[in-house]
Amino acid sequence: MKHYMQTMAAVIDGSHIGTVELEYFDAKYVNVYRNNSVTAYIDVLRANYRSVADLVGDDFFVSICLEYIKKHPTCQRSLVGYGEGFAKFLDDNLAHHKLAYLSSFARLDRAWTRAHIAQDNEPLQMSVLENIIKQGGDLESLELFLMPDVFLVSNTWSVFSVWISLREDTKLTKAVEVDENRENVLVWRHGYEVIYRDLNTAEYAFLSATNNGANLGLATEKTLRASPATDIGQLLTGMLSAELFTQIEGGTNA
Repeated sequence: MKHYMQTMAAVIDGSHIGTVELEYFDAKYVNVYRNNSVTAYIDVLRANYRSVADLVGDDFFVSICLEYIKKHPTCQRSLVGYGEGFAKFLDDNLAHHKLAYLSSFARLDRAWTRAHIAQDNEPLQMSVLENIIKQGGDLESLELFLMPDVFLVSNTWSVFSVWISLREDTKLTKAVEVDENRENVLVWRHGYEVIYRDLNTAEYAFLSATNNGANLGLATEKTLRASPATDIGQLLTGMLSAELFTQIEGGTNA
């Protein structure tokens, strides 16, 4: 009985496609379970990587998904957020799809999904900084942490404007034209809405510094080194208003 249940679980999970011992099963019924499971995987990947699916078309996207599922079965009961390594998988299989920019779209899709499902947290308020100043505290040593729903995406292809169109359900009417230029994008959730925008040099320098463990003083130093004319007070006020930071450490968001 134990062997029966383990084998059936592997079939339904779909993680051992083509390798499951079928000793106890009628193959036609096994394929029903397996096909339903694989379809569920593909549906989740399609939902989590909408722009990639739109770019390559459904048939080709399904073929990519099938290869990914074979190599990256989930160990979790839930498929929410499934596809963590999809962008890297696309990079590793460039010879298959021949679209060097495809993983850049995937990274933006992934950031959107992660922002959407991220846990809630209390944002850092300007009043905290004001109280530190009033009490004569050391503001430079203040540690800032990105909210769990805040993600930085640094791509080597300038795909952001096309990605926005696809995210907002605009159908492509001509071939995609993107340049091989680095662009930095911020994706985060404000309230119940996932928001995205490109970042200038100063904004990216400040956010990437804090994301890598820099306190306020060091983040300011790195930002001014990258963009000397930056008004740090104005930059920080805008980021606090957008609720990008918390005082609760939660790891890096990249």
